Amino acid sequence: CLPSYSENFAGVVLEAFWFGVPVVVTSGVGLADAVQDAGAGCVVEKNAANVSRAILDLLRDPSSARAAGERGRELITSRFSGVAVATAMLREYTMLVR
Repeated sequence: CLPSYSENFAGVVLEAFWFGVPVVVTSGVGLADAVQDAGAGCVVEKNAANVSRAILDLLRDPSSARAAGERGRELITSRFSGVAVATAMLREYTMLVR
């Protein structure tokens, strides 16, 4: 769970993904869009009621939580692994020199 008003990247979210743990983040977290797009957890507005509700929802539905965690694990391998990041950087640098 990472309730933050502003978090530029949120490495702890990637760590959770690595271990297949679903996340609850607020919309100010840099990886909120990735969480939302992958279905790897919950993105909620920044207030205690929404954060606690999202945590309880995951705890009450272990099969959905497990599936979200698996999607997070897939996301880290496809988009945030060393190879994926290096490939994306190479693509960007190649576009810059053209």
